[in-house]
Amino acid sequence: MRMTRHLYPIYARAAGVLSICLLMLLSFPGCAKKRVQRASRVSVTLAQVEERDMPFALSASGSVEALRTAAVGSQVGGVVTRVSFREGDYVRAG
Repeated sequence: MRMTRHLYPIYARAAGVLSICLLMLLSFPGCAKKRVQRASRVSVTLAQVEERDMPFALSASGSVEALRTAAVGSQVGGVVTRVSFREGDYVRAG
């Protein structure tokens, strides 16, 4: 019985050291430097410089960004069940 009591601290210490080593070993692959993906290559062409007139009309695609924006919302909650007018009808307040 005394032999078992004496060996318990050695096994506990060995288990602790082993678990710390295992934890360190498992954490090392996460420290590796990540590979950065490079952008794909773009072909480039060269041309001689020449002076010409620039046309006034250009055809281009793009996007438009507003200078100011506004949030529009309803003052009363609910569901519209009926619309009592048509587009272009004259309406009065009330």
